[in-house]
Amino acid sequence: EPASIPPNDALYLFEVTGILLGQSGLDVDVQVRSATAVLTPHVQSIEQTLQDPNLTSDVEAFGEPLSISLLAIAQLSKGWQKNPPGELQRVLTAAMAVCRNVIVALPMSPLVRNSTSVLLQRMILSLGHLVL
Repeated sequence: EPASIPPNDALYLFEVTGILLGQSGLDVDVQVRSATAVLTPHVQSIEQTLQDPNLTSDVEAFGEPLSISLLAIAQLSKGWQKNPPGELQRVLTAAMAVCRNVIVALPMSPLVRNSTSVLLQRMILSLGHLVL
């Protein structure tokens, strides 16, 4: 069994990854491909979890992994504080669209509410009015 990274440590890695991608002068296409590669597993995990028929019967069990995925996306977005390139805006807004479904599905989860708040704050800083 592979060793796992504690969630808070993993979130720091997402933050560092975002900062390296967004602020190190990489070509936009490299930023987009890399951000997509990092975001895709979380977006897929969110979509899969939201399809689980037991989702609302165990809010804590489902809320925690959903919350971690929301926070990972938020941390990654720190690399693009303002005016990310258009192609990257599309990647972030697509991830944001999936994330909206989490708060709709589990509004009773304090973890989900908190993580959604953090994600919205980050995305507003990165995307401005495109969050709407």
